[in-house]
Amino acid sequence: MTTEILEGKNWKVLPNGNIVSGTAMYGLQLATIDNNVFSFGGFIKPNAGDISSILKFNIDERKWQNTTYHMSRPRYFHAVSVVDFKYYSKACLE
Repeated sequence: MTTEILEGKNWKVLPNGNIVSGTAMYGLQLATIDNNVFSFGGFIKPNAGDISSILKFNIDERKWQNTTYHMSRPRYFHAVSVVDFKYYSKACLE
């Protein structure tokens, strides 16, 4: 999977923007939080299967980086949404 950014009026494919280099990945979901782009889960072909990783796009280095966070279980073709934590904190696991 490649990463493209908008520069002026043109889209540019980043040479080091692959989320997982050398593999086919699909079913991940993206969300923007405080102007940071995060990738949640996905499915890596041919052998890795579904993943629980949360990656963050580093705009300065123009590449994806692992975070120390993971979803509670691997997922792909799921949904993500940015919400106010105060409304959902009681539903979170500790």
